[in-house]
Amino acid sequence: MADARGPILPPKAPARPVIWHEGAVITQGGLLQQAQQLADRLPDRDFVINACATRYGFLQALLAALLRGQTTILPSDRSPGMMAKLTADFPAIYSLNDGDPPFEAISTHDVPLCAPTTSDSGPLPQIAMDRDALVVFTSGSTGAPMPHRKSPGLLATTGRLIAARFGLAEPDRVAVLATVPSQHMYGLETAVALPLWGGASVHSAKPFYPADIAAALAGLSAPRVLVTTPVHLNALVKTETALPPLQKVISATAPLSLELAAEVERRYNTAVFEIFGFSEAGTVATRRTLEGPVWRNCDGLVLRQDADRWTFDAPHYPAPVAVNDVIEVLTPQSFTLRGRPTDVVNIAGKRASLSGLNSLLTALPGVQDGAFYLGNETDDKVARLVAFVVSQDLTAEAVRSALRREMDPAFLPRHIYFVPELPRAETGKLPQSALAALARSVTAGKA
Repeated sequence: MADARGPILPPKAPARPVIWHEGAVITQGGLLQQAQQLADRLPDRDFVINACATRYGFLQALLAALLRGQTTILPSDRSPGMMAKLTADFPAIYSLNDGDPPFEAISTHDVPLCAPTTSDSGPLPQIAMDRDALVVFTSGSTGAPMPHRKSPGLLATTGRLIAARFGLAEPDRVAVLATVPSQHMYGLETAVALPLWGGASVHSAKPFYPADIAAALAGLSAPRVLVTTPVHLNALVKTETALPPLQKVISATAPLSLELAAEVERRYNTAVFEIFGFSEAGTVATRRTLEGPVWRNCDGLVLRQDADRWTFDAPHYPAPVAVNDVIEVLTPQSFTLRGRPTDVVNIAGKRASLSGLNSLLTALPGVQDGAFYLGNETDDKVARLVAFVVSQDLTAEAVRSALRREMDPAFLPRHIYFVPELPRAETGKLPQSALAALARSVTAGKA
């Protein structure tokens, strides 16, 4: 239907807590009041980059853009190349920011983070729920970042589906802490759509280090839910960081090993779940990691076969969305995941998953982080893997000996390079361009 309109936020909930910011709780009514005030000050443009680092600023800026009918652009990075692409593709674009100006060539407007003066914003504004109001870019972990358009209605429905699947809606008033950025699809759904339309509340911060994650969680009231990545969970476990009670842990952006999930559940007396999704469709399925490999679709999503491919279809999708991963469909509502074609390496006639190899590497005692990379190095015309390792104590031979006990010799790295850190994005993913640049730097003796 054309221009289907609806309330910008759930009705009859002005006093509902939405954001925890520096010890204060911001209600839905207070947040909307500030968004309306911000919207009145925005320039008359069609496109805006939401560069806010805090959830508080991001939610204000997103709602203000929706109120003004502007399209929010969420780039996957802030590189000069990405900025050049945005200024070329989206005329007269500007940015909204709650900290230091992030872009030199794009005009910036500040988003205030002061406490609202009221918790009731009056009648809820109506907005077009089916227009392309957001442009989300893929992370670049499997190639160049690609844009995908989203409507407010799709995002609102996804927030409600996630809340229903994990039991995060009212009346429990679950408080969420997310370690992933709002500009990424996973963070957009769990740290933006979930508090705006799903009934949960969210911490304004996006902590990275284990001690900061623990401190932020301590500032939330129970029940608490940690939305994070395998990289952050591995750091929490290896540093033996104590956390306040957690109702649930939700992980995404990379496969989570059974061993790590089991250790998180044991150490923190909680339940660990995973989300499966991709930028084209958003969240499509979930599982509790320790209960097995089967993924269950979110309510309303159905798998359908279209010629030689599978698609996800749902009432809130404008069209069926193709699945890029290799899956084994069990029922229209469940499947197992075999990985992505780009994740599979074939060496000397043997096949393995790069993500699986990475899990073996990062699970080794003494390895803080690590990743395999299939570059151009060859041995007797056979491609060989190399490994990048972050460790203060281990030697290359110690790493290789430990890996020899865990994997087929064909996949042992020809070279092991120790680096101070890996060029991970804020989501914990490793963009292929950044990994290739690291490989060139290391092999040239510059790292």
